Amino acid sequence: MTPFVRGSGLFEWQAAYTDNAVVPHAAQSLGVGLISPGLRISHSWELGNGAVLTPYLAGEADYAFGNGVLAGFNDTQGLAGKVNAGLNWRGAHGLTLGVDGSYGGIGASIQSQSLQATITVPL
Repeated sequence: MTPFVRGSGLFEWQAAYTDNAVVPHAAQSLGVGLISPGLRISHSWELGNGAVLTPYLAGEADYAFGNGVLAGFNDTQGLAGKVNAGLNWRGAHGLTLGVDGSYGGIGASIQSQSLQATITVPL
């Protein structure tokens, strides 16, 4: 069992300008952040050829905050849950393969799903 906390932020500032159609636009700023504490449960198995297989399951609470609105949705801020499940395989010579799936937005009005595959080749 491994507890974790992740955080991320996006900040953008734009000065006032007039576009090619001679339409003035006011200055804008956007600032959003995400804090995600959670718990990951995993167990590694040593395979006979020196490789290691590690499946995992994780759950986290996502707290989104800021002064931005995402694509017209006004309720993208606040608390929501997320679950992840995945599998990592590491070969004897350092080659790593991974698959991770997540379902987020639990308890919120906007849900998200993702599937990610990674490969790492040592040089």
